[in-house]
Amino acid sequence: LSGSVQHRNLASANFDGFYSPVLQPLPDGRLAITQCGFEDGSNDTPDTWFFLYDHGDVEKRVLNADEPGNEQMEPWMVVDGQGGIHVSWFDAREGEWRLYGATSIDDGDTFTEYEIGDETFRKGFDDYDTYAWVGHFQGLTATEDNVIAIWGDNTEDGNSKIRADRSVAD
Repeated sequence: LSGSVQHRNLASANFDGFYSPVLQPLPDGRLAITQCGFEDGSNDTPDTWFFLYDHGDVEKRVLNADEPGNEQMEPWMVVDGQGGIHVSWFDAREGEWRLYGATSIDDGDTFTEYEIGDETFRKGFDDYDTYAWVGHFQGLTATEDNVIAIWGDNTEDGNSKIRADRSVAD
């Protein structure tokens, strides 16, 4: 996948958590990969990308359906028992962070995007340089009947709390 997306240091953070590649095997032997990064040669903010790797051939597509210039970071992915592919990421298109997700039930050919959680939450640091949310801590799992997301945010009182949302995708 070298050269498929580019990594750059961003003004709001200088760590690799923005990119966080995640790899899952698919039932047919291909590999599903997600990460946040920049389109080749772009100076824009990172998008959430999905890749299918099939013994040397790589297909890629951007997952977040928003306008250019909106920041995404820290993706996660799970493949359920029926082969459904579920991806989540932190997204700043609303001016604050919200966990977004996308699901594919056709082997990654198309994805349906959705919001996870009821509210947005503050980005980054507050006026006192206090870390205001639980970054790096989000994920997905799948049971026979549900997809379950977990993440940290500060919607309630400005302090980090762990949230969970069951059946985030239909």
